[in-house]
Amino acid sequence: KDGFDEDVAERLPHVVITLLGRVKSETNEDTHQLAVASTTRSGIEVRWWIEKLVQICRSEGRRSGPAFATPGGKLASSSEFNAMLHKYLE
Repeated sequence: KDGFDEDVAERLPHVVITLLGRVKSETNEDTHQLAVASTTRSGIEVRWWIEKLVQICRSEGRRSGPAFATPGGKLASSSEFNAMLHKYLE
């Protein structure tokens, strides 16, 4: 639409997260769009965290692929993240 830009998007009360892939019994890749509150009732700033994730991916030279990836750009497993998170929590 005309007049829709990042300034307009930042003022919206929600942010859309788009996932690409297969869910449950699907056989083909598809997009799945989730509209979530920019800030939750408990104060979690979802938009801020998504923007930070995008910044990190870009700083690593990644413009496509999984958001949570290994340094080589492959999908990271939950066990890889668990190990990293435990280091920070110690």
